[in-house]
Amino acid sequence: MFPLSAPSVLLAVIALALISTASNAMAGSAPQEIPPGTVITQQNWREYKSFMSEGLTALFEGSHFWHMPSGLQINVGPTRSIPLPKQYLADTAQYSRSVKLVATGSGGYIPSGYVAGLPFPHPLEGDSTLIGQRIFWDSYYRYQPRVQAAPTYTYSLDSLGNMTQASEVKSVLSQLSYLSDVGLPHTVADSARNYFVRYSEQIPLASMSCTNMSRTYADRFGSRRLRDAPRCSAAIT
Repeated sequence: MFPLSAPSVLLAVIALALISTASNAMAGSAPQEIPPGTVITQQNWREYKSFMSEGLTALFEGSHFWHMPSGLQINVGPTRSIPLPKQYLADTAQYSRSVKLVATGSGGYIPSGYVAGLPFPHPLEGDSTLIGQRIFWDSYYRYQPRVQAAPTYTYSLDSLGNMTQASEVKSVLSQLSYLSDVGLPHTVADSARNYFVRYSEQIPLASMSCTNMSRTYADRFGSRRLRDAPRCSAAIT
């Protein structure tokens, strides 16, 4: 069980807002950057509004159901780079030169010769009409660890503002092909030509428990997604 309280949900919303924040510094008295060590609070946040997304601004304004708690503080630290894993970078250097975009009969493009790493480390170079394709496949084959876990929750909200947890789903995502993890082959031996497999289990909050699995195939024709029929059973009370 992964209990999640309303404050925890709020922190998740804040994190998403921070991720989407872009620097829109205005001319005049607005600062051009936020110095490390700055503490942003409910009292001074308007001084840094030009650095905030619309979503983060709305959280501070308190004009919606989701809003910042009164005692919140955001401690600004120094900007630091988070590099890609060394094995992923090594695979990029070794294999990216062999990757080419091949036209499909349906009018799209798929990468040929891809093994692991970033397929197009310089997506802006080359045929300008294919820049979008190279950026797309770089995103599609972004680094992801061999196994990931992702709990998901939904809530219902009544007219009085009361929140009730409606569902909880635990998911395990397994990457089976194009791996760049130390000590693992690029393709798991029993991958059955699957790129990604997601197994989800709905935790019973009432009388029903369900599981399902979705698979993304990996082959020379691109990727196809298959979702197995969910299996449900009555929960034991």
